Amino acid sequence: MFPEYCNGTVCRAQECCEPLGVCNDIDCGYGYTRKFELPALCAETRCFRWECCERIRGSCAATQCDEWHVPRAGRPEACDGVFCAQAECCGLPGVCDRHVCGQGFVVRTLEKVNCSTTECSQEECCDQVPPDELPAAVPQEVLIGAFV
Repeated sequence: MFPEYCNGTVCRAQECCEPLGVCNDIDCGYGYTRKFELPALCAETRCFRWECCERIRGSCAATQCDEWHVPRAGRPEACDGVFCAQAECCGLPGVCDRHVCGQGFVVRTLEKVNCSTTECSQEECCDQVPPDELPAAVPQEVLIGAFV
């Protein structure tokens, strides 16, 4: 493939070397797309897919949850594959309980209420207690005496 001897006393790169590959020479294939920023040249005479291409990954924004599931709180930015699996983006709805309510709030109802995502928010489950209806502070001595 290469000449045994060069034409002059010093060999030129064109006589002994093959040019490095460029990303235009590679087909990324199904599930991959060409990278936004491509290297000027590849590491070898032929490019590797990892040099020029990146996986196409689905987004939860395009995923519809079925009638029994709701959007997952903290959905991933991108899914594992070209299309998202429902389990990556959807889950069973959270249920309101008193642990969702912060200080000065109470659970809106004692009935089972499903939330709009897998984790409930205070806005969905709780009502603010008017300041005049909040219990007065209990002296610490009374609290300690109650558990003796």
